[in-house]
Amino acid sequence: MAYFFVRNEPHDVRSMQRRSQYKTPKSRLEALMGLDRSHIQDETLRHASWYQAGIPREIALEILQQEDIGSFIVRDSTTHPGCYALSVRVPKYDNPTGISHYLILKTQRGVKLKGLDKEWPDLLALVTHHTVMPEMLPCTLRLPHKSKNPTYKDNDRDEKDEDPDYQRLSDFTSMMEALKK
Repeated sequence: MAYFFVRNEPHDVRSMQRRSQYKTPKSRLEALMGLDRSHIQDETLRHASWYQAGIPREIALEILQQEDIGSFIVRDSTTHPGCYALSVRVPKYDNPTGISHYLILKTQRGVKLKGLDKEWPDLLALVTHHTVMPEMLPCTLRLPHKSKNPTYKDNDRDEKDEDPDYQRLSDFTSMMEALKK
């Protein structure tokens, strides 16, 4: 059974679904803002807003249904321990549900998407690559904006203290878009 923590209280998916039947989707998203990220060992992933280790598939679906095409969440896979799951908002003509899931396998040299031979040294490199080149995905990945990040809290950072990974990836994506023209 999948567990995650909201305000340091354990909740399983079924009890959250029972409680959430009386709440709007927005309040379920707001509940995710209190997730504790201190348990994430990898410093890069701890600060990556797109990495949501403990979010179950059902919650990822709820979040992404409200987002733009290319929006994504990387989480720990519950069905394949030691792997990651990439959930992406895709065009409905590609998948009628509007969400596709991909398994990210850990390899000796880093990580790779199941079904793709290409490997990357880490999740950040895989995500960065897929913000520019879709490879086997139906669309490029879109980095989340701070205002739409469900785990972002206003008191996390000063406005002038930007996330360096987001800024670097955003600049890289813009640069690649300009080169395409």
